[in-house]
Amino acid sequence: MNDFHIQWHITDRCNLRCLHCYQDSFEGSCELNWENLKEICDNLIKSMQALNKRLTISLTGGEPFLKDELFSIIDYLSASEYVSELNIITNAILVDKYISKLKGFPKLKNIYVSLEGTTPLVNDSIRGNGTFRKVLSNLELLKDNDFSVFIMFTLLKSNLGEVERLLDFCRKNGLSGFILERFIPLGQSKKIKQGLVSSSQLQGVYKIIFEQCGLDFFEEAVKYHALKVEVEEGKADLFGAECVVGRYGCAVLPDGGVLPCRRFNLKIGSLFQASLADIFNNSPVLKKARLKESLQGYCRDCKIEGCLGCRALAFAVSGYYTLSDPLCWIRKAGVT
Repeated sequence: MNDFHIQWHITDRCNLRCLHCYQDSFEGSCELNWENLKEICDNLIKSMQALNKRLTISLTGGEPFLKDELFSIIDYLSASEYVSELNIITNAILVDKYISKLKGFPKLKNIYVSLEGTTPLVNDSIRGNGTFRKVLSNLELLKDNDFSVFIMFTLLKSNLGEVERLLDFCRKNGLSGFILERFIPLGQSKKIKQGLVSSSQLQGVYKIIFEQCGLDFFEEAVKYHALKVEVEEGKADLFGAECVVGRYGCAVLPDGGVLPCRRFNLKIGSLFQASLADIFNNSPVLKKARLKESLQGYCRDCKIEGCLGCRALAFAVSGYYTLSDPLCWIRKAGVT
């Protein structure tokens, strides 16, 4: 039974205003009460039964620790045999207030902590003054309580130079590793759309990480929309994440709306109107997004097996999700 990955944004409220944030609203007006949250949970569980999959779910926001029902959701989902793993994505500013409550959930596997630099100068220019030192203190707290902690790093032009220091930072601080993702300009981050890296810069970043992990870089790594590096006993293992859109994942919003992924800001349904299984199987957007012949430009003719480009980035940049991926370095090199 394969895993299905969901990023559930349980609140829009947040205690930070990061420059690169994909939200454009930070109000809690569309949040759900516990009865509605349970209805969402039941929808997800029944949909996993229908899809014959098990659920890996990451709870986030906004800032998930601002949602009173966070631990009720974790407890409720943990009881289902169709939920294999739970994770939390957080800015970690409030972790110290909840560390004791985080214990006791065997299916709670990882805490993903957003950090955009290995120094206060770089990180705080993006996430706000004082955030680096507070996060570093809470990383120590999480580590002391035996949690698996990964850094979530969003690649921007302003933090390109930090990439080569991420691995050493994780080792020095006893972290489990890091995940590197592309910046996609939407929400309030449209104001800094010039922060989007070029295809050649993205390629250079991938080459650095491959080399640090002792691997030979290959051009077709462009199909990986994120890189995950796991650190254990001095060894760094690299995992490439292909696009989940239309394949094995989606995002759920605070009001129960469904997106193909959180950065693909095109609503494809509501969990109060249909099951996730029905939305996933029948969405016209997903049907197009998962087929090369539905795409345009060089993405349509690309010979890389399994690569469909980044539909979220195409949509954010152009307004059309079927257009070519702007960060494909193979296209930039004139190769199809």
